[in-house]
Amino acid sequence: MMRKKEIELVQALKKLEKMLKETPDNKEAVMLYKTFLKSFLRTKTNSIPLPSVEVMSVIKRKKPTIFSLLRKEASYSDVLYYLTSIEVNYQDAERKLAHIINENS
Repeated sequence: MMRKKEIELVQALKKLEKMLKETPDNKEAVMLYKTFLKSFLRTKTNSIPLPSVEVMSVIKRKKPTIFSLLRKEASYSDVLYYLTSIEVNYQDAERKLAHIINENS
């Protein structure tokens, strides 16, 4: 049985990769990440759960300043609070995200 490709998810993960490469780790970039997370959470997936824990673990590792600023703002947002409170091993997160992109590209 052929699984449906996770096209929307791959596009979101590729956008995140680009943001991680191109944005500085400072407060000016926080809004960009908040906007990304809002749209990421609306990403439709066909056969796998949305890897939000993995995305947050990668942001936490690669953009610690942005992550801590997101965490500060979490008191105003249940969703941000949840996202900044959960985490998985960074290597596992990177591996899973890369696997999703490779499987569906």
